[in-house]
Amino acid sequence: MSKPRMSGADIELFERLKRDNKILKKQVAALRREIQRLDYDHIDDLVKSQEESGTTEEKIEYKSKNEREREQWVCFECNKGILKLVIINKPNEKIYFRKCDNCGKRTRTKKYTKDVKGIE
Repeated sequence: MSKPRMSGADIELFERLKRDNKILKKQVAALRREIQRLDYDHIDDLVKSQEESGTTEEKIEYKSKNEREREQWVCFECNKGILKLVIINKPNEKIYFRKCDNCGKRTRTKKYTKDVKGIE
């Protein structure tokens, strides 16, 4: 059986793919050589130290953000509770008010927009 004949466009595509494959094989070989030269113990130590420092910073940042929100929405009546945002869906619009989770004090209702901030 003979090979099927290729058209001119198929030959060009085949040649281009052969060139690309050759280039990629060279890049893979170069990367493998670089990997062999690496000092794995040093890299492991760097990764561990970076993970440890990153997790502690994230926890501190999250905690401080949470504390800042709580301080911003402290109840003005009892100074112990947090004013939680309550959103009510009406047929025409959305309204909201804030209610203390400690004493039950609530603010007057207002129209809700996406700009309204608070703890839900």
